[in-house]
Amino acid sequence: MANSEEKLSNRRFNSDLLQAATAERLAWFENRAVEHRMMDATKKHLRRLLRSGRRYPVILLVGPTGIGKSTLLTIVKNEIIRELLPSLEANPGQIPIASVEAFSPESGSFNWKDHYTNCLAELRDVLIMNKLKDVDCELCRGKIRLNDNSRVSAPTFRHALVHALIHRRPLGFFIDEAQHLMKMSSGRGVLDQMDVIKCIAGATRIPHVLFGTYDLLLMRNLNGQLSRRNFEIHFSRYKYDNSADLLEFRKVLRSFESLMPITETPDLQTHRDFIYERSLGCVGTLKEWLSRALELALDEPSEQLTLEHLGDTAMSITRCKKIAEEIHSGETQLSEDITARPKLLSLLGMTKGSNSRANRSTNPGGPTLKNGEPPDTANPPKSSTNKRGPLEQRPKRHDTKRRERAA
Repeated sequence: MANSEEKLSNRRFNSDLLQAATAERLAWFENRAVEHRMMDATKKHLRRLLRSGRRYPVILLVGPTGIGKSTLLTIVKNEIIRELLPSLEANPGQIPIASVEAFSPESGSFNWKDHYTNCLAELRDVLIMNKLKDVDCELCRGKIRLNDNSRVSAPTFRHALVHALIHRRPLGFFIDEAQHLMKMSSGRGVLDQMDVIKCIAGATRIPHVLFGTYDLLLMRNLNGQLSRRNFEIHFSRYKYDNSADLLEFRKVLRSFESLMPITETPDLQTHRDFIYERSLGCVGTLKEWLSRALELALDEPSEQLTLEHLGDTAMSITRCKKIAEEIHSGETQLSEDITARPKLLSLLGMTKGSNSRANRSTNPGGPTLKNGEPPDTANPPKSSTNKRGPLEQRPKRHDTKRRERAA
């Protein structure tokens, strides 16, 4: 009994919550966020790039599904708002940070007009055209209005968004579920999508952070300009074959044990291998799973979370296998390709024999020898007909008359 009371005293909620309705207890648990080492490292990396501002115009924050990217977005956004709140008194028109979700299109292609409308609503700047004027813009001159969406073109919406971002000056602009930007009918369309984001970020000097799955990695190197202007942050899972990761994952389990509003403290450590297998080392997936298991236990009703509750609410092996394949593919794309460096050195002329190629480039169109060197005009090579083998006589004329006289 004393041991049970000691465990209850270590719980991170008020004991009165145990008397609340099931819906209230579930809502309390779902609204809790567990910060852990991987999230802290990713958050610090993101904050550093945001502080650098225009030097990192487009940031791709990628990770597996269920890793906690949306939770990280919310945490970073709240932190920035708290930090900038005192300065907003001097600049009440500023928005510290802005974020939208990129909705998946009903048709085959991403709808930019809907996206721009959501961005303008997030910036809460419906009168932006009364504050900034551009004589080259029909929208600024009042010939068209934003509220008539059927007449307004997507470029006009983009122009209004650029105005709003310049006026509001957020520290960064976050786009969640950014992999939906890739919903296009052709590869050329995907390149156009990233070019739009790059141009908006460049025109406003406000970094755009795209939160999404590993699918976003396909947008990194579509051309040289994008490769130079986008930077990726990897929000990684905890790996079972890494002792430090496994230790941190166990700490996460202990945190969830203390947060679950159920009378008897769950013993998740006993089933940690099974929990890791079905959560794939992703804290967000684990949190959603524990919410389902808690709901099942409270609906029975039961004040104890058992292995049966976990098993009945876990993802199937088939679904886990599919996600694991996507994780492996994404992690492979992020790893450095060791076979690419020799090709890079060759393209830069830094491989062995590059001097010969350099000399050849200084004599364009001129003759070259087999080794790639230009011929020495001052000392031309001897003809191949002058070459003789061992004991071979030099060719000359013979006097036949002398032979006849001797006979």
